[in-house]
Amino acid sequence: MLKIIGLVFLCLSVASIGFIYSESLRKRKVFFEKLSHFASNSVNEMRGLNCNIFEIFKSNANDELKFLKEINTDNLQNRNTVVEIIKGTKVDGEDVGLITDFIIKFGVSDIKSQTAHCRYFAEKFDLKQKEAEQKYSEKGRLSVVLSVLIALALFIILI
Repeated sequence: MLKIIGLVFLCLSVASIGFIYSESLRKRKVFFEKLSHFASNSVNEMRGLNCNIFEIFKSNANDELKFLKEINTDNLQNRNTVVEIIKGTKVDGEDVGLITDFIIKFGVSDIKSQTAHCRYFAEKFDLKQKEAEQKYSEKGRLSVVLSVLIALALFIILI
Protein backbone atom coordinates (compact mmCIF):
# COMPACT_ATOMS: atom_id res chain seq x y z
CA MET A 1 0.00 0.00 0.00
CA LEU A 2 2.81 2.39 0.89
CA LYS A 3 4.54 1.50 -2.36
CA ILE A 4 1.48 2.50 -4.38
CA ILE A 5 1.05 5.78 -2.50
CA GLY A 6 4.72 6.62 -3.09
CA LEU A 7 4.37 5.67 -6.74
CA VAL A 8 1.31 7.90 -7.15
CA PHE A 9 3.18 10.84 -5.60
CA LEU A 10 6.17 10.19 -7.86
CA CYS A 11 3.96 10.13 -10.95
CA LEU A 12 2.14 13.28 -9.89
CA SER A 13 5.48 15.01 -9.38
CA VAL A 14 6.72 14.00 -12.81
CA ALA A 15 3.45 15.04 -14.45
CA SER A 16 3.45 18.42 -12.69
CA ILE A 17 6.85 19.29 -14.19
CA GLY A 18 5.26 19.62 -17.62
CA PHE A 19 2.46 21.80 -16.29
CA ILE A 20 4.93 24.07 -14.48
CA TYR A 21 7.10 24.44 -17.57
CA SER A 22 4.07 25.20 -19.75
CA GLU A 23 2.89 27.83 -17.27
CA SER A 24 6.33 29.48 -17.22
CA LEU A 25 6.23 29.76 -21.02
CA ARG A 26 2.77 31.33 -20.84
CA LYS A 27 3.88 33.81 -18.16
CA ARG A 28 6.85 34.91 -20.28
CA LYS A 29 4.51 35.56 -23.20
CA VAL A 30 2.16 37.63 -21.02
CA PHE A 31 5.09 39.48 -19.42
CA PHE A 32 6.42 40.73 -22.77
CA GLU A 33 2.92 41.55 -23.95
CA LYS A 34 2.44 43.82 -20.91
CA LEU A 35 5.94 45.28 -21.23
CA SER A 36 5.38 46.11 -24.90
CA HIS A 37 2.09 47.77 -24.02
CA PHE A 38 3.80 49.75 -21.23
CA ALA A 39 6.59 50.93 -23.55
CA SER A 40 4.20 52.07 -26.26
CA ASN A 41 1.82 53.90 -23.89
CA SER A 42 4.37 55.49 -21.55
CA VAL A 43 5.21 58.43 -23.84
CA ASN A 44 1.55 59.39 -23.94
CA GLU A 45 1.52 59.33 -20.16
CA MET A 46 4.60 61.55 -20.02
CA ARG A 47 2.96 64.07 -22.33
CA GLY A 48 -0.60 63.93 -21.11
CA LEU A 49 -0.19 63.52 -17.37
CA ASN A 50 3.00 65.57 -17.11
CA CYS A 51 4.30 63.39 -14.28
CA ASN A 52 7.70 61.97 -13.43
CA ILE A 53 8.86 58.51 -14.45
CA PHE A 54 8.41 56.99 -11.01
CA GLU A 55 4.71 57.88 -10.99
CA ILE A 56 4.44 56.25 -14.42
CA PHE A 57 6.23 53.16 -13.11
CA LYS A 58 3.91 52.88 -10.10
CA SER A 59 0.75 53.45 -12.11
CA ASN A 60 1.71 50.66 -14.54
CA ALA A 61 3.02 48.19 -11.97
CA ASN A 62 0.49 45.37 -12.29
CA ASP A 63 0.96 41.66 -11.54
CA GLU A 64 3.39 41.06 -14.39
CA LEU A 65 5.25 44.37 -14.08
CA LYS A 66 5.34 44.60 -10.29
CA PHE A 67 9.11 45.12 -10.41
CA LEU A 68 8.41 48.69 -11.58
CA LYS A 69 7.26 49.57 -8.04
CA GLU A 70 10.74 48.81 -6.71
CA ILE A 71 12.53 51.24 -9.03
CA ASN A 72 13.23 54.63 -7.48
CA THR A 73 15.77 57.44 -7.72
CA ASP A 74 18.35 55.64 -5.58
CA ASN A 75 18.51 52.34 -7.43
CA LEU A 76 17.99 53.78 -10.93
CA GLN A 77 21.50 55.25 -10.74
CA ASN A 78 23.05 51.83 -10.20
CA ARG A 79 22.74 49.42 -13.13
CA ASN A 80 23.52 46.37 -10.98
CA THR A 81 20.65 47.17 -8.63
CA VAL A 82 18.23 47.46 -11.54
CA VAL A 83 19.53 44.15 -12.92
CA GLU A 84 18.89 42.48 -9.55
CA ILE A 85 15.35 43.89 -9.41
CA ILE A 86 14.61 42.61 -12.91
CA LYS A 87 16.16 39.19 -12.20
CA GLY A 88 13.54 38.82 -9.48
CA THR A 89 10.91 38.57 -12.22
CA LYS A 90 12.37 35.26 -13.42
CA VAL A 91 13.02 36.39 -16.99
CA ASP A 92 15.80 34.89 -19.10
CA GLY A 93 19.34 36.22 -18.85
CA GLU A 94 19.32 37.75 -22.32
CA ASP A 95 16.05 39.52 -21.56
CA VAL A 96 17.40 41.14 -18.39
CA GLY A 97 19.89 43.26 -20.38
CA LEU A 98 17.20 44.45 -22.77
CA ILE A 99 14.78 45.39 -20.00
CA THR A 100 17.55 47.06 -17.99
CA ASP A 101 18.54 49.22 -20.97
CA PHE A 102 14.94 50.29 -21.40
CA ILE A 103 14.47 51.18 -17.73
CA ILE A 104 17.78 53.00 -17.23
CA LYS A 105 17.37 55.19 -20.32
CA PHE A 106 13.68 55.82 -19.66
CA GLY A 107 12.85 59.46 -18.95
CA VAL A 108 16.38 60.86 -19.25
CA SER A 109 15.89 62.97 -22.38
CA ASP A 110 13.32 65.14 -24.13
CA ILE A 111 9.94 63.88 -25.34
CA LYS A 112 11.07 63.45 -28.96
CA SER A 113 13.97 61.22 -27.93
CA GLN A 114 11.77 59.36 -25.45
CA THR A 115 9.24 58.68 -28.18
CA ALA A 116 11.94 57.08 -30.32
CA HIS A 117 13.34 55.22 -27.29
CA CYS A 118 9.96 53.82 -26.28
CA ARG A 119 8.98 52.95 -29.85
CA TYR A 120 12.28 51.09 -30.35
CA PHE A 121 11.89 49.07 -27.17
CA ALA A 122 8.17 48.47 -27.78
CA GLU A 123 9.13 46.84 -31.08
CA LYS A 124 11.85 44.79 -29.36
CA PHE A 125 9.43 43.67 -26.64
CA ASP A 126 6.82 42.88 -29.27
CA LEU A 127 9.33 40.64 -31.08
CA LYS A 128 10.16 38.93 -27.78
CA GLN A 129 6.46 38.46 -27.11
CA LYS A 130 5.90 36.88 -30.53
CA GLU A 131 8.92 34.64 -29.98
CA ALA A 132 7.56 33.62 -26.57
CA GLU A 133 4.11 33.01 -28.05
CA GLN A 134 5.58 30.77 -30.72
CA LYS A 135 7.61 28.86 -28.13
CA TYR A 136 4.53 28.47 -25.96
CA SER A 137 2.44 27.18 -28.85
CA GLU A 138 5.18 24.73 -29.87
CA LYS A 139 6.38 23.50 -26.49
CA GLY A 140 3.64 24.34 -24.01
CA ARG A 141 1.24 21.54 -24.80
CA LEU A 142 4.03 19.15 -25.76
CA SER A 143 5.66 19.45 -22.33
CA VAL A 144 2.36 18.66 -20.60
CA VAL A 145 1.69 15.62 -22.79
CA LEU A 146 5.24 14.30 -22.45
CA SER A 147 5.34 14.67 -18.68
CA VAL A 148 1.99 12.88 -18.30
CA LEU A 149 3.13 10.06 -20.62
CA ILE A 150 6.40 9.71 -18.71
CA ALA A 151 4.45 9.58 -15.45
CA LEU A 152 2.19 6.86 -16.86
CA ALA A 153 5.18 4.91 -18.13
CA LEU A 154 6.81 5.15 -14.69
CA PHE A 155 3.60 3.94 -13.07
CA ILE A 156 3.36 0.98 -15.40
CA ILE A 157 7.04 0.05 -15.06
CA LEU A 158 7.25 0.38 -11.29
CA ILE A 159 3.93 -1.21 -10.37
